[in-house]
Amino acid sequence: MKALVLEEKGRLNVRDVPIEEHMSSYDVTVDVKACGICGSDVHYYTEGAIGEFVVKEPMILGHEAAGVVVAKGEQVTNLEIGDLVCMEPGVPDLQSDQVLEGNYNLDPGISFWATPPIHGCLREQVVHPSRFCFKLPKGVSVQEGAMMEPLATGIEAAKKAQVKPGDTALVVGAGTIGIMVAISCLAAIKPLCKQETQGYFIFLQIMHSLQSFFASYREFLMIGR
Repeated sequence: MKALVLEEKGRLNVRDVPIEEHMSSYDVTVDVKACGICGSDVHYYTEGAIGEFVVKEPMILGHEAAGVVVAKGEQVTNLEIGDLVCMEPGVPDLQSDQVLEGNYNLDPGISFWATPPIHGCLREQVVHPSRFCFKLPKGVSVQEGAMMEPLATGIEAAKKAQVKPGDTALVVGAGTIGIMVAISCLAAIKPLCKQETQGYFIFLQIMHSLQSFFASYREFLMIGR
C-alpha cells in the first residue's frame, strides 16, 4: 500500500510498503481518509529521534487519523462497515499494572503509532483494535475526526488546570495543541464534561468555539495590518 515513509533523518518518500496486518476477531480494518501532522512527526524528520526513540530503519509517520471501516472481526459489536471513525494511536497491554490502575496511557509497553519501531498511519489502510476506534457523530467529517487526538489533549489540559467559566487562561505556544487547549478553555469544558451523555453537544460547543476563535484571530490579523 502507499505510505509516507521517513527513510532516514531529513528524507521522506511516498512509496509502496509491503505491510501485512492480520485482523483478529476484535479488530477492524480502516481506510485512512485524513491524518494530521504532529510535532513529533516533524521532530523525527528533522532530528531522527525523540529521546530514546531513534529512527533506525524506514518508518511510516502519522498518528492522528480518521477513516472509514471497511472490514470488522466477528466479535466487534461497537462498529459497522461504513462507519466513520477516529482512532486512538496508542494501544496498551490490557493486563499491565498501569492499565489495571486506570492509567493505560502510561503503560510502558504501549504500542504507539509512528514511534520506533512501530509504523504510523500515514498510509492507505490500517488494522486497529475496535475498542480504540470511535464512531464519529453524524455531521462530523473525517478531517474533523483526525483532530480528535490533539483535541483530547487540549481538553485534558483544561481539565487539569481546572478552567471554569469566568477564568482567564494563558496558553503559551500557538501550535495545534496550544490552539486545542485555548478552545477547550473557551468552551468551559470541565463543567460540561460532568454530563457524559451530552458528549456530542460538547463537541459542537468546541467546534463553535473553534470557529469563533479563528474568526477573532483573522480580525486581529487584519487590525494588525
